[in-house]
Amino acid sequence: MATEFPDHTFRLTLEHYGKRLRIELDHSDVTAEELVETFYQLAMAAEFPSKAVCEAMHFVSDERGASE
Repeated sequence: MATEFPDHTFRLTLEHYGKRLRIELDHSDVTAEELVETFYQLAMAAEFPSKAVCEAMHFVSDERGASE
């Protein structure tokens, strides 16, 4: 569900095990690299293992890259 925000803040929110985690950037025009880095930081805040997140990102990247 999309919510409109009047400012130019980028927000990424995760609800996980009854907790709501949010990371905000001070601009909306994020790059793909910033998006992935922000997602990684959010996953770390949710206490996912770093190695598992990195491996999953590589797997998804490989799968998506192969289909284009």
